[in-house]
Amino acid sequence: MIGDSGESPEQNGDANPEDLTGAQALFLHERLIENALGELARMQLFHQVERRLTQFGDSRPGALVGAYEAAAAQLLAAAQELDVVVVRNDLRSGQLVTLTQDFYIRRDSEERGSFKARLSSERNISLRGTFSTARLVGATGQSETFGHKRFSMLAYVGDISPGTSDRRIELRPLFIGWRLTNVDGPLPFTADRREVWPQEIDQFEAITGERSRAKDRAAVQGMPEAQVKAAFATIIGEPFLTPDWGGETSDLSTTRLTRGGKPLSAAIALKGPGLKGTLQVSGMGKNGDQAIRLAHESVDLYVVQHHGPIAAAVRNLLSALARSNQREFMVIDGETTALILREYGMLPQT
Repeated sequence: MIGDSGESPEQNGDANPEDLTGAQALFLHERLIENALGELARMQLFHQVERRLTQFGDSRPGALVGAYEAAAAQLLAAAQELDVVVVRNDLRSGQLVTLTQDFYIRRDSEERGSFKARLSSERNISLRGTFSTARLVGATGQSETFGHKRFSMLAYVGDISPGTSDRRIELRPLFIGWRLTNVDGPLPFTADRREVWPQEIDQFEAITGERSRAKDRAAVQGMPEAQVKAAFATIIGEPFLTPDWGGETSDLSTTRLTRGGKPLSAAIALKGPGLKGTLQVSGMGKNGDQAIRLAHESVDLYVVQHHGPIAAAVRNLLSALARSNQREFMVIDGETTALILREYGMLPQT
Protein backbone atom coordinates (compact mmCIF):
# COMPACT_ATOMS: atom_id res chain seq x y z
CA MET A 1 0.00 0.00 0.00
CA ILE A 2 2.39 2.62 -1.23
CA GLY A 3 1.01 6.08 -1.95
CA ASP A 4 2.63 9.45 -2.50
CA SER A 5 3.95 9.15 1.02
CA GLY A 6 6.38 6.49 -0.21
CA GLU A 7 5.72 4.52 2.96
CA SER A 8 5.53 0.73 2.65
CA PRO A 9 3.65 -1.75 4.86
CA GLU A 10 5.29 -2.47 8.21
CA GLN A 11 7.12 -5.78 8.47
CA ASN A 12 6.43 -7.63 11.68
CA GLY A 13 7.09 -11.29 11.15
CA ASP A 14 4.35 -13.38 9.56
CA ALA A 15 2.29 -11.53 6.99
CA ASN A 16 -1.19 -10.52 8.03
CA PRO A 17 -3.80 -11.54 5.41
CA GLU A 18 -4.78 -7.86 5.14
CA ASP A 19 -1.18 -7.10 4.09
CA LEU A 20 -1.55 -9.40 1.07
CA THR A 21 -3.85 -6.98 -0.73
CA GLY A 22 -3.43 -3.30 -1.24
CA ALA A 23 -4.43 -0.29 -3.27
CA GLN A 24 -2.61 2.54 -4.98
CA ALA A 25 -4.81 5.60 -5.33
CA LEU A 26 -5.12 8.32 -7.92
CA PHE A 27 -8.37 9.58 -6.36
CA LEU A 28 -9.57 9.25 -2.76
CA HIS A 29 -12.79 10.53 -1.19
CA GLU A 30 -11.75 10.35 2.45
CA ARG A 31 -15.12 11.18 3.99
CA LEU A 32 -16.99 8.57 1.96
CA ILE A 33 -14.33 5.98 2.80
CA GLU A 34 -14.69 6.75 6.51
CA ASN A 35 -18.49 6.44 6.31
CA ALA A 36 -18.30 3.12 4.42
CA LEU A 37 -16.16 1.48 7.11
CA GLY A 38 -17.50 -0.37 10.10
CA GLU A 39 -16.99 1.18 13.52
CA LEU A 40 -13.89 -0.86 14.40
CA ALA A 41 -12.25 -0.31 11.01
CA ARG A 42 -13.03 3.42 11.23
CA MET A 43 -11.35 3.60 14.65
CA GLN A 44 -8.32 1.81 13.26
CA LEU A 45 -8.17 4.27 10.37
CA PHE A 46 -8.32 7.28 12.71
CA HIS A 47 -5.57 5.72 14.83
CA GLN A 48 -3.38 5.33 11.73
CA VAL A 49 -4.10 8.93 10.73
CA GLU A 50 -3.17 10.20 14.20
CA ARG A 51 0.02 8.11 14.24
CA ARG A 52 1.11 9.40 10.84
CA LEU A 53 0.38 13.01 11.76
CA THR A 54 2.49 12.59 14.89
CA GLN A 55 5.27 10.95 12.91
CA PHE A 56 5.31 13.17 9.83
CA GLY A 57 3.37 16.29 10.77
CA ASP A 58 1.31 18.32 8.35
CA SER A 59 4.39 19.36 6.40
CA ARG A 60 4.82 16.09 4.53
CA PRO A 61 2.50 15.93 1.45
CA GLY A 62 0.54 12.72 1.18
CA ALA A 63 1.52 11.49 4.65
CA LEU A 64 -2.04 10.25 5.23
CA VAL A 65 -2.56 8.65 1.82
CA GLY A 66 -1.25 5.26 2.92
CA ALA A 67 -3.80 5.01 5.73
CA TYR A 68 -6.71 5.73 3.40
CA GLU A 69 -5.30 3.41 0.74
CA ALA A 70 -5.27 0.63 3.35
CA ALA A 71 -8.89 1.40 4.23
CA ALA A 72 -9.82 1.47 0.53
CA ALA A 73 -8.15 -1.94 0.10
CA GLN A 74 -10.38 -3.37 2.83
CA LEU A 75 -13.48 -1.93 1.16
CA LEU A 76 -12.40 -3.17 -2.28
CA ALA A 77 -12.08 -6.67 -0.88
CA ALA A 78 -15.50 -6.52 0.79
CA ALA A 79 -17.53 -4.76 -1.92
CA GLN A 80 -19.48 -6.69 -4.53
CA GLU A 81 -18.22 -6.73 -8.11
CA LEU A 82 -20.53 -4.66 -10.30
CA ASP A 83 -20.36 -7.21 -13.16
CA VAL A 84 -21.53 -9.96 -10.83
CA VAL A 85 -24.31 -7.85 -9.29
CA VAL A 86 -25.63 -7.03 -12.77
CA VAL A 87 -25.59 -10.68 -13.89
CA ARG A 88 -27.45 -11.65 -10.72
CA ASN A 89 -30.00 -8.88 -11.39
CA ASP A 90 -29.37 -7.60 -7.86
CA LEU A 91 -28.38 -4.00 -8.65
CA ARG A 92 -29.83 -1.21 -6.50
CA SER A 93 -29.11 2.45 -5.76
CA GLY A 94 -26.89 3.09 -2.75
CA GLN A 95 -24.98 -0.17 -3.22
CA LEU A 96 -21.20 -0.16 -2.70
CA VAL A 97 -19.56 -1.88 -5.67
CA THR A 98 -16.16 -2.33 -7.26
CA LEU A 99 -15.07 -2.88 -10.84
CA THR A 100 -11.80 -3.17 -12.73
CA GLN A 101 -11.91 -2.23 -16.41
CA ASP A 102 -11.23 0.49 -19.02
CA PHE A 103 -12.56 4.00 -18.46
CA TYR A 104 -12.42 7.29 -20.32
CA ILE A 105 -11.76 10.02 -17.75
CA ARG A 106 -11.57 13.71 -18.61
CA ARG A 107 -11.10 17.03 -16.86
CA ASP A 108 -14.24 19.12 -17.39
CA SER A 109 -13.01 22.15 -15.43
CA GLU A 110 -10.43 23.11 -12.86
CA GLU A 111 -12.69 21.69 -10.14
CA ARG A 112 -14.53 18.78 -11.77
CA GLY A 113 -13.74 15.64 -13.72
CA SER A 114 -16.01 13.02 -15.26
CA PHE A 115 -15.75 9.44 -16.52
CA LYS A 116 -17.68 7.14 -18.80
CA ALA A 117 -17.38 3.52 -19.86
CA ARG A 118 -19.27 0.47 -21.04
CA LEU A 119 -19.56 -2.29 -18.46
CA SER A 120 -16.98 -4.86 -19.50
CA SER A 121 -19.29 -7.88 -19.23
CA GLU A 122 -22.49 -6.16 -20.47
CA ARG A 123 -21.70 -3.73 -23.27
CA ASN A 124 -25.29 -2.44 -23.46
CA ILE A 125 -24.80 -0.85 -20.02
CA SER A 126 -23.10 2.55 -19.89
CA LEU A 127 -21.40 3.88 -16.77
CA ARG A 128 -21.19 7.57 -15.90
CA GLY A 129 -19.98 9.69 -13.01
CA THR A 130 -18.28 12.89 -11.87
CA PHE A 131 -15.73 13.69 -9.18
CA SER A 132 -13.85 16.59 -7.59
CA THR A 133 -10.33 17.08 -8.96
CA ALA A 134 -9.34 18.44 -5.53
CA ARG A 135 -9.43 14.83 -4.28
CA LEU A 136 -6.88 13.58 -6.81
CA VAL A 137 -3.81 12.23 -5.03
CA GLY A 138 -0.72 14.36 -5.53
CA ALA A 139 0.95 15.15 -8.82
CA THR A 140 0.50 11.57 -9.99
CA GLY A 141 -3.27 11.80 -9.62
CA GLN A 142 -3.36 15.10 -11.48
CA SER A 143 -1.31 13.77 -14.42
CA GLU A 144 -2.12 10.04 -14.70
CA THR A 145 -5.87 9.89 -14.11
CA PHE A 146 -7.11 11.35 -17.39
CA GLY A 147 -7.53 9.59 -20.74
CA HIS A 148 -8.43 6.07 -21.83
CA LYS A 149 -7.00 3.83 -19.10
CA ARG A 150 -7.70 0.71 -17.06
CA PHE A 151 -8.40 1.31 -13.38
CA SER A 152 -10.09 -0.23 -10.40
CA MET A 153 -12.92 1.81 -8.93
CA LEU A 154 -14.81 1.67 -5.65
CA ALA A 155 -18.13 3.51 -5.93
CA TYR A 156 -21.67 3.90 -4.73
CA VAL A 157 -24.41 3.15 -7.25
CA GLY A 158 -26.52 6.22 -7.99
CA ASP A 159 -29.36 6.53 -10.47
CA ILE A 160 -30.14 3.47 -12.60
CA SER A 161 -31.97 4.10 -15.86
CA PRO A 162 -34.76 1.66 -16.76
CA GLY A 163 -34.83 -0.47 -19.89
CA THR A 164 -32.69 -3.28 -21.24
CA SER A 165 -31.35 -2.12 -24.62
CA ASP A 166 -29.24 0.80 -23.38
CA ARG A 167 -29.14 1.05 -19.61
CA ARG A 168 -27.17 3.68 -17.71
CA ILE A 169 -25.70 3.44 -14.23
CA GLU A 170 -24.47 6.49 -12.35
CA LEU A 171 -21.51 5.89 -10.03
CA ARG A 172 -20.13 8.05 -7.21
CA PRO A 173 -16.48 7.08 -6.68
CA LEU A 174 -14.71 6.67 -3.35
CA PHE A 175 -11.47 5.39 -4.89
CA ILE A 176 -9.92 5.33 -8.37
CA GLY A 177 -6.57 3.63 -8.88
CA TRP A 178 -5.16 0.14 -8.88
CA ARG A 179 -5.93 -2.96 -6.84
CA LEU A 180 -2.71 -4.65 -5.83
CA THR A 181 -1.99 -8.12 -4.56
CA ASN A 182 0.91 -10.07 -3.15
CA VAL A 183 0.42 -13.75 -2.44
CA ASP A 184 4.02 -14.65 -1.58
CA GLY A 185 5.06 -12.16 1.06
CA PRO A 186 4.63 -8.54 2.09
CA LEU A 187 6.62 -7.04 -0.80
CA PRO A 188 6.54 -6.23 -3.65
CA PHE A 189 2.94 -5.56 -4.63
CA THR A 190 1.85 -6.22 -8.21
CA ALA A 191 -1.31 -5.65 -10.23
CA ASP A 192 -4.20 -7.82 -9.07
CA ARG A 193 -4.04 -10.31 -11.96
CA ARG A 194 -6.42 -13.25 -11.70
CA GLU A 195 -6.05 -15.00 -15.07
CA VAL A 196 -4.06 -18.22 -15.41
CA TRP A 197 -2.86 -19.20 -18.87
CA PRO A 198 -3.18 -22.88 -19.88
CA GLN A 199 0.59 -23.06 -20.48
CA GLU A 200 1.14 -22.39 -16.75
CA ILE A 201 -0.57 -25.68 -15.81
CA ASP A 202 1.83 -28.61 -15.53
CA GLN A 203 -0.64 -31.02 -17.13
CA PHE A 204 -0.73 -28.82 -20.28
CA GLU A 205 3.00 -28.15 -20.50
CA ALA A 206 3.33 -29.97 -23.85
CA ILE A 207 1.44 -27.26 -25.74
CA THR A 208 3.52 -24.69 -27.61
CA GLY A 209 2.93 -21.21 -28.92
CA GLU A 210 2.25 -22.39 -32.46
CA ARG A 211 -1.14 -22.06 -34.12
CA SER A 212 -3.49 -25.00 -34.45
CA ARG A 213 -4.30 -26.41 -37.88
CA ALA A 214 -7.66 -25.97 -39.54
CA LYS A 215 -8.30 -29.71 -39.50
CA ASP A 216 -7.54 -29.82 -35.77
CA ARG A 217 -10.08 -27.11 -35.05
CA ALA A 218 -12.61 -28.90 -37.27
CA ALA A 219 -12.03 -32.08 -35.30
CA VAL A 220 -12.71 -30.27 -32.02
CA GLN A 221 -15.94 -28.81 -33.38
CA GLY A 222 -17.12 -32.31 -34.25
CA MET A 223 -16.43 -33.77 -30.79
CA PRO A 224 -19.41 -34.33 -28.47
CA GLU A 225 -19.10 -32.61 -25.10
CA ALA A 226 -18.83 -35.99 -23.32
CA GLN A 227 -15.83 -36.89 -25.49
CA VAL A 228 -14.12 -33.56 -24.73
CA LYS A 229 -14.80 -34.10 -21.03
CA ALA A 230 -13.28 -37.59 -21.10
CA ALA A 231 -10.24 -36.32 -23.01
CA PHE A 232 -9.51 -33.55 -20.53
CA ALA A 233 -10.06 -35.93 -17.60
CA THR A 234 -7.49 -38.30 -19.09
CA ILE A 235 -4.93 -35.53 -19.66
CA ILE A 236 -5.46 -34.14 -16.16
CA GLY A 237 -5.39 -37.59 -14.61
CA GLU A 238 -8.85 -37.30 -13.07
CA PRO A 239 -10.30 -40.82 -12.74
CA PHE A 240 -13.66 -39.87 -11.27
CA LEU A 241 -16.24 -38.59 -13.75
CA THR A 242 -19.80 -37.83 -12.73
CA PRO A 243 -22.75 -37.91 -15.16
CA ASP A 244 -24.12 -34.55 -16.29
CA TRP A 245 -27.34 -33.30 -14.71
CA GLY A 246 -29.29 -30.04 -14.74
CA GLY A 247 -28.31 -28.78 -11.28
CA GLU A 248 -24.56 -29.23 -11.64
CA THR A 249 -22.24 -26.33 -10.82
CA SER A 250 -19.52 -27.57 -13.19
CA ASP A 251 -19.01 -30.30 -15.80
CA LEU A 252 -15.68 -31.45 -14.41
CA SER A 253 -14.31 -30.83 -10.92
CA THR A 254 -10.79 -31.92 -10.09
CA THR A 255 -8.03 -31.65 -7.51
CA ARG A 256 -5.41 -33.19 -9.86
CA LEU A 257 -4.06 -30.02 -11.47
CA THR A 258 -0.68 -28.60 -10.47
CA ARG A 259 1.13 -25.38 -11.28
CA GLY A 260 4.86 -25.40 -10.71
CA GLY A 261 4.34 -28.63 -8.79
CA LYS A 262 1.83 -27.09 -6.37
CA PRO A 263 -1.69 -28.63 -6.22
CA LEU A 264 -4.51 -26.61 -7.75
CA SER A 265 -8.20 -27.52 -7.57
CA ALA A 266 -10.45 -26.49 -10.45
CA ALA A 267 -14.08 -26.41 -11.56
CA ILE A 268 -14.45 -26.66 -15.34
CA ALA A 269 -17.47 -25.68 -17.43
CA LEU A 270 -17.53 -27.25 -20.89
CA LYS A 271 -19.53 -25.67 -23.70
CA GLY A 272 -20.17 -28.35 -26.31
CA PRO A 273 -20.66 -28.10 -30.08
CA GLY A 274 -24.37 -27.45 -29.62
CA LEU A 275 -23.44 -23.82 -28.97
CA LYS A 276 -22.39 -22.34 -32.31
CA GLY A 277 -20.04 -19.42 -32.88
CA THR A 278 -18.49 -17.23 -30.21
CA LEU A 279 -19.29 -18.00 -26.58
CA GLN A 280 -21.03 -14.95 -25.06
CA VAL A 281 -22.25 -14.43 -21.49
CA SER A 282 -25.75 -15.19 -22.78
CA GLY A 283 -24.49 -18.62 -23.86
CA MET A 284 -23.74 -19.55 -20.26
CA GLY A 285 -27.30 -20.12 -19.17
CA LYS A 286 -29.93 -17.51 -18.37
CA ASN A 287 -28.17 -14.26 -17.40
CA GLY A 288 -24.82 -16.07 -17.27
CA ASP A 289 -25.92 -18.11 -14.25
CA GLN A 290 -23.67 -21.02 -15.28
CA ALA A 291 -20.66 -18.81 -14.48
CA ILE A 292 -22.28 -17.86 -11.17
CA ARG A 293 -22.81 -21.54 -10.30
CA LEU A 294 -19.21 -22.28 -11.27
CA ALA A 295 -18.06 -19.74 -8.68
CA HIS A 296 -20.07 -21.54 -5.99
CA GLU A 297 -17.53 -24.37 -5.94
CA SER A 298 -14.81 -24.23 -3.31
CA VAL A 299 -11.88 -24.46 -5.72
CA ASP A 300 -8.78 -22.44 -6.59
CA LEU A 301 -9.49 -22.02 -10.30
CA TYR A 302 -12.59 -21.42 -12.46
CA VAL A 303 -12.23 -22.72 -16.02
CA VAL A 304 -14.46 -22.25 -19.07
CA GLN A 305 -13.78 -24.30 -22.21
CA HIS A 306 -15.42 -23.83 -25.60
CA HIS A 307 -14.84 -25.35 -29.04
CA GLY A 308 -14.81 -21.89 -30.68
CA PRO A 309 -13.93 -18.28 -29.76
CA ILE A 310 -14.73 -16.93 -26.29
CA ALA A 311 -15.91 -13.31 -26.03
CA ALA A 312 -14.04 -10.81 -23.91
CA ALA A 313 -17.23 -10.28 -21.88
CA VAL A 314 -17.00 -13.88 -20.63
CA ARG A 315 -13.39 -13.37 -19.59
CA ASN A 316 -14.37 -10.12 -17.84
CA LEU A 317 -17.19 -11.80 -15.93
CA LEU A 318 -14.89 -14.63 -14.81
CA SER A 319 -12.32 -12.06 -13.76
CA ALA A 320 -14.92 -10.28 -11.62
CA LEU A 321 -16.03 -13.56 -10.04
CA ALA A 322 -12.42 -14.48 -9.33
CA ARG A 323 -11.70 -11.12 -7.66
CA SER A 324 -14.94 -11.35 -5.71
CA ASN A 325 -14.02 -14.75 -4.29
CA GLN A 326 -10.23 -14.38 -4.11
CA ARG A 327 -9.78 -17.08 -6.76
CA GLU A 328 -8.25 -17.34 -10.25
CA PHE A 329 -9.74 -18.16 -13.64
CA MET A 330 -8.78 -19.62 -17.02
CA VAL A 331 -10.40 -19.75 -20.45
CA ILE A 332 -9.66 -22.45 -23.03
CA ASP A 333 -11.01 -21.52 -26.46
CA GLY A 334 -11.21 -23.72 -29.55
CA GLU A 335 -7.70 -22.83 -30.66
CA THR A 336 -6.16 -23.88 -27.34
CA THR A 337 -8.44 -26.92 -27.05
CA ALA A 338 -7.18 -28.16 -30.43
CA LEU A 339 -3.55 -27.66 -29.38
CA ILE A 340 -4.02 -29.47 -26.06
CA LEU A 341 -5.89 -32.44 -27.48
CA ARG A 342 -3.50 -32.79 -30.44
CA GLU A 343 -0.33 -32.69 -28.30
CA TYR A 344 -1.74 -35.34 -25.95
CA GLY A 345 -3.08 -37.63 -28.70
CA MET A 346 -6.74 -37.02 -27.85
CA LEU A 347 -7.82 -35.45 -31.12
CA PRO A 348 -9.95 -37.64 -33.45
CA GLN A 349 -8.55 -38.10 -36.93
CA THR A 350 -10.44 -36.19 -39.59
